Amino acid sequence: MFQIKAMVRGSKVSERAPTATEALRRFKDIQTRAGVTACSIMKAGVLVAPAELLSAATVEDMRAKSGL
Repeated sequence: MFQIKAMVRGSKVSERAPTATEALRRFKDIQTRAGVTACSIMKAGVLVAPAELLSAATVEDMRAKSGL
C-alpha cells in the first residue's frame, strides 16, 4: 500500500494506492494540480523516491503483461 501526501494551497492532501502503478498515476495527477508546494510518496512509513516508484510500476506492468 502506497500513500501519496501533498500540500496544496496550505492544506494537506493524502491519497492511498494499492499498487505502484496506481501510486505513480496518482502522484503525477497531484503534481499537476495548481498550488502544489510539496508532494511525497510513502510505503510502509518509508519515503519512496519517484524513480523507485517508476521502477516498481514498470516491473508490475511487465508481470501483468506476461501473466505471472
